[in-house]
Amino acid sequence: MDVITPPPNKRCREDDVRIWTRHPDLWLTRGDIVISMFMTVDPSQNETYEGLSVVQLHDPADDMYHLLKAMHSRQYVRKTSQPGFKALAAILQLSTKYMIDDLREEAVDALTLIFPSSLAAWTDSKIHYLPPDLDAMYAVELAKQHDIPIILPAACHLASLRTARRISMTKKSRASNATRWTCAMFRDEFANVAYNALSNSRSKKDSRHVQRGAFGASEQKFQRLALNDIFSPALGRMHPKYKKICKALRSRVDQYWLTVQGKVWDALPSLCGYKDWAAVKTAQAAVAGSKA
Repeated sequence: MDVITPPPNKRCREDDVRIWTRHPDLWLTRGDIVISMFMTVDPSQNETYEGLSVVQLHDPADDMYHLLKAMHSRQYVRKTSQPGFKALAAILQLSTKYMIDDLREEAVDALTLIFPSSLAAWTDSKIHYLPPDLDAMYAVELAKQHDIPIILPAACHLASLRTARRISMTKKSRASNATRWTCAMFRDEFANVAYNALSNSRSKKDSRHVQRGAFGASEQKFQRLALNDIFSPALGRMHPKYKKICKALRSRVDQYWLTVQGKVWDALPSLCGYKDWAAVKTAQAAVAGSKA
């Protein structure tokens, strides 16, 4: 078919996207993808160039660049490369739109490193990473629009670390107003979860040291969501007096914070409409099964 005929190697392009011209085998090996692309546009808008049909794909040029680069070099999107968030968002959207299921799966897999589904993965610096261009609120929107429940709780949590004022600032995120409202509501409910976890994790013998002692400041910041990472394994050690207390008390303080963090993490899915993490994983498995 003409639509999957590779373009001439010497053909010039104004945008200089070399993977179109230097690697024509890309179109042959993935001809089904190209056909799908042509089927999603209006044929009446076609132009011709060198006797072949030219179809206008009305997608942002940068997004299409990321898609084509990922099609050519699969390492570009794989989690071991720790790709940027904007690239992952573009690849996710276009691979979903053009039904490139294997590429979509790889994008989702990479996103789970940014938004993991276990506290152990979150605290493992060898696994979890936050790209510099991360837009957590927009990730919430992508999770809802493209059926990726597995990243939704962690994405909502990261978005909730913004103040209410920053959530409302349109220049800070690509998210829609509806998503901003969702994140603002999540933040309020998340603060209540943090407060309850703090209140229900104390023991009488620890209250004097943890609730009223030198670590009260950390609790206040935790409750206000004023910490960069409330799930940090070193949260209880942030106070300068931590090293001055006895070993037995340090152990109790560490256990206290681990208990608090575990309760808060386990509650994240309930703030997104799921019973627990098992329900989130079941929903994600159902999505994956429908695309198999």
